[in-house]
Amino acid sequence: MSGEDPRRLALEVLGRIERDGAYANLVLRTALDRSNLDRRDRAFVTDLVYGTTRMRRACDHLVDSFLHDDVQAEVRTILRLGAYQLHWAGVPPHAAVSATVAVAPRKVRGLCNAVLRRVAEHKPNWPGPGVELSVPDWLLERLVTDLGSDDALAALAAMNRPARAVARDDGYHQDRASQMVAALVVEDLDPSGEVVLDLCAAPGGKATAMAAAGASVVAADLRP
Repeated sequence: MSGEDPRRLALEVLGRIERDGAYANLVLRTALDRSNLDRRDRAFVTDLVYGTTRMRRACDHLVDSFLHDDVQAEVRTILRLGAYQLHWAGVPPHAAVSATVAVAPRKVRGLCNAVLRRVAEHKPNWPGPGVELSVPDWLLERLVTDLGSDDALAALAAMNRPARAVARDDGYHQDRASQMVAALVVEDLDPSGEVVLDLCAAPGGKATAMAAAGASVVAADLRP
């Protein structure tokens, strides 16, 4: 264990995402590279950042149930972080509340403690599947139209589960869904022996797949 607080680092990353519109994968990678966290804590920070971001709408519903007035963006980010731990990360309630409150600014610790304790004590009352699954209503409606209600809800629930990363034959690590997309690009373009210009290449899954298939790839992105 290092002396660095994983929740504090996760909160800093979430703040960058919320305040600056930063890309989660880029700002998280930079933060972890600069940290002295061990492997276990790095995995915990990764789950907190991606999980809180993924379940943002649901987290807001949980904390808004116990807020009488709107709060500053920084405070809302802290409350989301605590709510995610309580309902999705499997963190024991006492630890989720106390450790999250500890990284909050002193002047708002009382508020954060009160709200998160209420979140911990009450079973969620979801107004609908869009909020519970933390997806926009338009996306839910579109998938229900395309797939039917049962399959749409099952697909969205699956999307909220962290994907396992696996290695391709060329050593590139991706989740299976991303690998399927890269494989379809290779199958469609048949790029062997061709020169390919990829101008939206980050993070590189499709570009490296085409290179592995024998293409000469020039890859670029505004946010590599």
